[in-house]
Amino acid sequence: MKGNRLNLTIIIIIAILSITKQVYGDKSMSLVKKAQYIKIKLDSGYAYINPGGSLNLLRGYIIDKMGLIYNIREFTSDIDIKYTVSPDTSEGSEGNSHVLTRFRDEDRPLFKELENGIKDIYLNKYYISLIELFPFIYKNMPIETSNEDSFIRFLRSKDVQPNMQYILAALLLITEGVNINIDINDDQYSPCLTIKRKNNIEYMSTSLSIKKSVRKSKEDKWICQRKTIELVEFFKTFASAYFLYKENEFAEPITLEQFKSGKFLNNTGFLIQTFIYYVLKTEEDIERFYNTVHKMLSNYIKDTIDSSDTTHLDAYYAIYNKLFIHADDNLCISSTLSYINALESIPEVLKEEEVLPFSKTRHIPNLQNIIKNTNPSCIDRDVRIHLAQTENNVSLSVLGVICCLLYNSKECQYIFTREEYSLTLIKFFQKYMRPFQSIGVSAYTEWSKICVIIMKNKKVFVDNNNKISPGLLNMLYAVIDILEEDVKEVVMLDGIIQKVCKSKCTEDKLFYRKVNKYLTRLFSRIGVNSYVTVLFGEVKRVHKNGRYDLHGQLTILYTYKDNQKAINIDIGDNGMDIILSGAITPFYITKKKELLDLTHMYTEKDNFTACLVTHYIECMAKDVEIKLGINNSEEFIKEVKNQISTGFKNINSLLIMRKIDSLQYKKQIITAMLINSCDNNREITKITPLLRFLSNIIGSCDLSMPNVLKEVICCTSFINKYDKIFPHIQVNQELYKIIDSTTDTETITDIILHITRNKLPGLLLGCIEKYMKENSDTENRWFNKIFKSHSKQLYECFLQYSSVVYLNALSKIMMDSGYTDKIIEIVNVTWLVYACESKSISPAQLNQIYNNISIKCISTLSDIEQYIEIENNYKNVIEMLSAKKREVHKECEEEKEKVNKLISLFKLK
Repeated sequence: MKGNRLNLTIIIIIAILSITKQVYGDKSMSLVKKAQYIKIKLDSGYAYINPGGSLNLLRGYIIDKMGLIYNIREFTSDIDIKYTVSPDTSEGSEGNSHVLTRFRDEDRPLFKELENGIKDIYLNKYYISLIELFPFIYKNMPIETSNEDSFIRFLRSKDVQPNMQYILAALLLITEGVNINIDINDDQYSPCLTIKRKNNIEYMSTSLSIKKSVRKSKEDKWICQRKTIELVEFFKTFASAYFLYKENEFAEPITLEQFKSGKFLNNTGFLIQTFIYYVLKTEEDIERFYNTVHKMLSNYIKDTIDSSDTTHLDAYYAIYNKLFIHADDNLCISSTLSYINALESIPEVLKEEEVLPFSKTRHIPNLQNIIKNTNPSCIDRDVRIHLAQTENNVSLSVLGVICCLLYNSKECQYIFTREEYSLTLIKFFQKYMRPFQSIGVSAYTEWSKICVIIMKNKKVFVDNNNKISPGLLNMLYAVIDILEEDVKEVVMLDGIIQKVCKSKCTEDKLFYRKVNKYLTRLFSRIGVNSYVTVLFGEVKRVHKNGRYDLHGQLTILYTYKDNQKAINIDIGDNGMDIILSGAITPFYITKKKELLDLTHMYTEKDNFTACLVTHYIECMAKDVEIKLGINNSEEFIKEVKNQISTGFKNINSLLIMRKIDSLQYKKQIITAMLINSCDNNREITKITPLLRFLSNIIGSCDLSMPNVLKEVICCTSFINKYDKIFPHIQVNQELYKIIDSTTDTETITDIILHITRNKLPGLLLGCIEKYMKENSDTENRWFNKIFKSHSKQLYECFLQYSSVVYLNALSKIMMDSGYTDKIIEIVNVTWLVYACESKSISPAQLNQIYNNISIKCISTLSDIEQYIEIENNYKNVIEMLSAKKREVHKECEEEKEKVNKLISLFKLK
């Protein structure tokens, strides 16, 4: 039963480092805070920027951290991202290696057909400007480009840079609704950009041709800045577009509801504010910019007062108050820092030291992680062959245990507290080992050399291939030898082995208590963290190499400041495997609540800055759940279904949910989108712009890495003709054959769980049938891995429409696929248990499920119980079967035998 297993959920502390580092140690946050202190001198007194207004660089900071500009630039279905994936034909390349080629200069908006008039014209121009301002040639430097004809190169040119702040201020004020006089003359050969006051006094004027030195030439080349001309004209043309202001479609949001629509991602203000955040790199640049904005806006108001037309004067004062606040006796600078304080409180709320040196599964030293974290081209051929042939390397599990023993939770580093440690071990850790980092081939090779030395110790047994044999006691001998522990520990282990030699030791509870007590004492004494509990369970005695040892599951639970984290070490015939484990503590509940409390404490939710801060904190709280392994996908699935049903009319509401940067999240999007877009026959029913959006997602993955390419394609493999739906991907057909026959259980499980969460029984049945046919020679992969772990979810999905037709169909598919009678009967009996616990199933449906059972092959309850996901005394099942027994005719011997056998089966509980 599932209830007897350890809960393998990753605990909350895993989230700490990745969340807190987003604020702590961040130079950009320090700069944002300094900007809030900048004083703007007035004729009398001074002003600060309004923290709720468009000049607060905190907006750009959060936009960057949440990936808002990155998401819309890289993934919106309104832009066609250009790339190709093709077989690697270079000399020395492996058969199934591929090359990803990205053509960023060819990214183009997909022009709308002007069904919505000026709004579609605007969007076409907007996406051109988005591509120009944010080329994203480098992921962490979104505005940088080598293109000489670009806005950023124009601003940084020698003649323009001293006046750069005027150009940025003019564009920002235009988006705020101020009709700044910025003009480009019509000279075809030497265009010029000029910015003037409303009374025509000039602020600046500069040529729109910049000089470029040409190698091996005495003459310079002049580059006309056509992109800058187009950009300025775009901002001017749509300066007064109604849909950009107040509460219209693309307006800057002032409520969280408006914000979560994501439509502001198409706002020119959002565009230029984000660009300015990336451009201004120093406090001096920011101060010049703030003063320039204040000067230009103040002059515009003055010139309006001096003119005969003061119609919009109140609107200009409102813009001024949105951007600036005057300092007086009642203003305390700390009051302007409320939003920054909210973000700076996040690390304080979450601040907890890591209990173990592995915050994620990928940090654990094992062969799978080494292969994933190393470029195959960098691995020597002999080493590559060795890695491919090795499974569950015991020496790496020993390394994992030693990492736990040497780790200091307070300092978050490995420390060596005793003189007995060998210099070789110390040098190895200093060179290769860092907490929360994965190891590569070099570290593995060096560690193997250290293990060769300990193999000379007669106490450490090795197999015929000169590898450390798996076993609890053998592992302990290795650990003690590497750490050069006292000979007393060896004597203690010798004593335990003598006890193991006794035939009945595995049935002796007192023996287990003594072993666990010894293990806890040993790990407490030789480890840095003495707050440890060690348990050894599911014990099996084995005899290898002339010596007895123990297989089973070793759990090492560490405690630090009321936080707990454990690792499980599965020790079996094939080796040893370390798994992060632990139970969710109240820490998770407390920390999530404290995070959400920040949104009420600091934000009034009446301006865009407040919305950004609130949404950012809410996303941090969700990240805590994600890193815990908690399924919080309901909102995501709801949004995916909304996109599909509305034909992607507003993809932005999905783009603001979280940054689309991790491979796991990209795979989740691909799978969820395809699942909700195909019918029961696994055919895609809604083609565009779905496939364009997914194509953009796929193109952002590192498809040159074979494992990434395979994982991404596997996410689409349940679709009919999946090898034809993405034209940018020209994959070797051999790879598709490999994927069809070897799709890993993890990927299959992810897809099936996505389908069950979306409650699509027809598609679920179709996918199970596909995987059964493609993996007919490995039936246990489906049964033992997927059904065993998720039978309840499968049942609930199949019964979504209160019909047993899908359960009946599954039985037939399993028979046609060659599954044994016993496995089919286990599935049908499992359905019966769930049906008897259900209040929504009718007697007729319950009877149909019962009729599917033949009970020929099941002899014990244990055959079934391991597949049932609920704690149960089977009272309802026995009542149902007893009623069925009363209905059976006396002459129906076969039916009587069936019901009696089932009753006796469940009465054994």
